[in-house]
Parts: sequence; structure tokens; C-alpha cells
Amino acid sequence: MDALIPPRLSDKCLWRLLNVGIHLRVCLCLARMGFYGVIHCDSIKYYDNHLLTAIVEKWRRETHTFHLTVGKTTITLQEVAFIWGLNIDDMPITGVDTAYNKNTLQQCCATWLGFTPTSSQIKGALLYLTALLDHCLNNMINDQSTEEDVAQYSRCVALMIIGGCMFPDSEGAVVKLMYLQFLDDIEIVNTFRGGSAVLAYLYRELCDTSMRLKVDLSGPVQILHIWVWSRITLLCPDRAQQLSMSAEQAGDVLQGLPFPPYGARWRRGFSRTHTAHHSVRIMRDMLDRMVEGRFLWTIYDMESLEVSRILDGNRIHLCRSACTLINFHIVEMHRPERYLRQFGMRQGIPPLATNFDNFHKLTRQGRNNFDWATYHKDFVEMWNDRYNFVIGGDYVIPGTPAITVDYVGWYHHISQIVLSPPVVPSNIMGYHLVDANYRQFITRPAHVQYPPMWTGNEFEPGPSSSNMTYTTPPVVSSFPSYDAGYYTPFAGSFTQFLQSDFRPSMSENRPIFNTSPIQFEQYSDTERYEVGGNIADTSTSAAQTSTHGDDEQMLGRGRRVIRRPPCGTGGHI
Repeated sequence: MDALIPPRLSDKCLWRLLNVGIHLRVCLCLARMGFYGVIHCDSIKYYDNHLLTAIVEKWRRETHTFHLTVGKTTITLQEVAFIWGLNIDDMPITGVDTAYNKNTLQQCCATWLGFTPTSSQIKGALLYLTALLDHCLNNMINDQSTEEDVAQYSRCVALMIIGGCMFPDSEGAVVKLMYLQFLDDIEIVNTFRGGSAVLAYLYRELCDTSMRLKVDLSGPVQILHIWVWSRITLLCPDRAQQLSMSAEQAGDVLQGLPFPPYGARWRRGFSRTHTAHHSVRIMRDMLDRMVEGRFLWTIYDMESLEVSRILDGNRIHLCRSACTLINFHIVEMHRPERYLRQFGMRQGIPPLATNFDNFHKLTRQGRNNFDWATYHKDFVEMWNDRYNFVIGGDYVIPGTPAITVDYVGWYHHISQIVLSPPVVPSNIMGYHLVDANYRQFITRPAHVQYPPMWTGNEFEPGPSSSNMTYTTPPVVSSFPSYDAGYYTPFAGSFTQFLQSDFRPSMSENRPIFNTSPIQFEQYSDTERYEVGGNIADTSTSAAQTSTHGDDEQMLGRGRRVIRRPPCGTGGHI
């Protein structure tokens, strides 16, 4: 069977509380803290493990992008702001990771949360979400509750949002109490950039899962799921009910609550009658054969009132900032120069990516009372200068190309785009992937003059006068309404060039997840440093396991190794 990547969910306690209902005074408090958009999106009833597996296989940790047949794309600060309505500006979430003993943690909970958890409800510096749920269900807020009671209750719900949706822990339904320090003053909670910290957490989880360092996907999986549905039309389910301003939502707005974010429209019922689901083989093949037009590069109306409520003023330009994403020990890079088409700009060849592989090794283990703000001071300063790193470019005029001509050859040169095997093994039961050599194309118009097609070596940068042959692939302009006489040097659309059997054949040995045709160190333009400051060995790469003689290896993907978790919470035989 195909190895799947299941999501690790910890939000059941939160949705159970919301199904019971919370008082309006708590909702208003959560809105001031910036968390109301998360609970307004509600939960996704059915996560598709097959969809998550297929899209995670396309992730590349060196650039934090998905490599699809139509180009590079990823989840950006724009998605985090629009889907959940989180703040992406102001102060980073970092500081001293203070190590408290159990008695001190119980005193902190009594002061800020209004109850003292038992010793069995605290595990190290983690608090079980069931303890928060029991307290909230037994101490509901009413009109006679004091302001202090409302603040303490709101902090409990906020911790359930943090531990259940934003930063779920691999240990299970727990929340790290190091985030409690940011909830002290409710009026300034929204000044911390929780949105960028969420994106950093998601990037780290995608990197670890794609490199097989984890057997499941944790983090804000809801954002990833909604992003796939919103961008890739092949995998988008039919919505049975369109989002409209219902009487309930209108009442919320009149009572002072914010408008629902973009992600709230996926809380409606939807149908998968016309959409493939729960089949990772079909979804892999669909992503490998996706053509232009099936991926929506721009889905937000930047001139709409809905967008202006979420990103007002200069914050709308922050989505295009090449800034750092910080969440205590986690440091990731936001690289908008690699997916400018998502902002309506023309995409060219981006500069080399900085190697952050060494920072993936940083953990909080054994670093009690460690000051991460001082350790990452250079990255914090880079964030403070974030508006000077906004990427500019030319906006795409309708009817003109969205990519430069040289981008096609460059992207094909550095990317392993198609992950499906070239030949289907006959002993595999079920759905069989279609070999690219047997894909049919439309008939070539007789009156069209075709430029030569590049048939040189796949590691050459582009066409040359030598090693050139004339071929007859179909030519369909990838830029609708553009001049019909315009063609790239490759004589076809970007997707056709990548998928046609006239392109240079790729290696028969398909890579395991997250493996590029070039070494990762060659992709970097900076030296790597260990935590202590010594230069690390750049001759090594991530260990990759391989198996021989089984069906998974014939499909080009090694068998997923399932390790027993150290916490002892599951995975045992």
C-alpha cells in the first residue's frame, strides 16, 4: 500500500467547547486578542490524508515551496492573514524559554487562568487541553461575571486555540505554557505577530515531514487544507452552500465582532461527488499532469473591502517581504521572490536561496532558560527592518506572459517536477498512473510555423544552435488573448514543455521526498554554521532510507519507516 501522512490533530477540545457555546463577552475579548477569526472558521469535518500526502511530496525545504508542473508556489503570509485573520505585523513571538517547576506553573495558571491544575494535568512545561476544557465547562461566563473572570476564561480559550490549532504539539492534546506569557495583557496580545509564527511552524512541520523525520503532519493543517482547495481546482470539492451574510453573522457584526475571514467560507457543507478523494495515486497523477489554468495564482480581490479590513495601510505590502519568520527556536525564511505570480507579478529567475538547513537542527531540548531573542538577534533585527525587504516587480497585464522566457528552462533545470514513475509495474493492483510517453496531444495545425524545440541535455541551461532538432508538438498559447504568433523558444506552453515526451527524459530512479537533481549545498550561497559558531560539514546530506524489491520502490517512493514515538502515546504494536 501507499504510505500515507496522517495529520496529528489536537483541536477536539476546542470544538467541543464551542459547540456548547461561549458568552459574547468572551468572544469580544478573543476578538481584541486577534483569535476570533480562527474559531470563526470552525473545524474541517474530514481531513483527506491522501491529499495531504500528495501535496507534501511536492514540498522542497531549501526554498519552502511546492514544485508543481505550473511552477513554484507556497503558503504565504497573505494566506495566514486572509484564512484565519491573524496579525502578521508588529513584534515577533520569541524571548526567554523559562523553565518552571510544577509548583510555579500551578501558581501561574491560578493567576492567569483562574484555576490550579493538578499534578497529573501538567507534563513538564505542557498543560493538557482537557484540563482547560473541564475548567471552561464547569465555570461558564454569564452577564454577572467580573471582568477578571472574563479575562481568565478568555486566556483559557486562547490557550486551547494555540495548542489545538496554531501550534499543536506532537505530544498530543497539550499546549506549551511558554506561550502563556504573551497572554498577560489582553489589550496587547494582538500586537504580537502570531500569523508569521504560525507560518514558521507550518514550514518547519512540512520540512520535517517531507524529509521523513516525522510520520505524521502536525501544525496548522487547516490552513494547508484550505490553501489546496482554494488554489488547485482539480482537488477543490463542490460547495453545497455558498457563503453569505447570514442573520447570525450580521448579528455578530452589529455586536462589535469582526467580519469572518476568508477561511470561514469553507465551514459550509461541501460535496466530493465530482472531485477525486481518498486515493493518493490518483492525486499524485493529477498533480503531475496539472496544466495551466488548473492552479489559481491570484484568488483575492486586493481592492475589496474584505481585504482592506484585514490588511490596511502598508501591511498589504508586508506579504511580499523577504523577511524572517520566528517562533522561539524556529527560524524560517519567507521567499516571495520565488512565487511572484501569487501577487499578480511577472515571475523571473530568482536569486540563490540562503541555506537554513542548520537551523532545522535547533530544538528546545536541554535549553532551559535559554534566551532565543538574543540568540536570533540578527533575524529579529531583519524582521524589524521588514519593510525594506519588500520585493517589487512588474505587475502582469492581462494578455501578456506571467513568466519570463528564460524562467522555463531554469525551472526545469533545477526541479524534479514529475514524481510519478515512467513505467507502471504490472503487478500493482488498483489505479495505474499513465506513462508520459503515451500521453496524447492535440493535432498540430498545418498552417503554424514551429520554432525548434530544445532536445539537449537536461542539465544545460537552455537551447543552443547545436543538438537542436525540429519536432512537431502541439502549440497552445499558455497566455490567453495574447498574440497568436507569439511563442517561447520551446514552441509550446510551459506545462506542455514540462510534460511532453519531447522534453529531456528524467532519471529512471525517482527520488524520495524532497530530493532535487542538484545537491542542496550547491543551491546555497552562504556558509553553514553550527550552533556553537563552527562551520559545519557541507558534504553531507539528509539520510534517506531505501528498500528494494517491494511495490513501493517500483513506484519510486521508498517505504515509510514508522518509528515508535518517545512519548509512548501511540504507534505501538
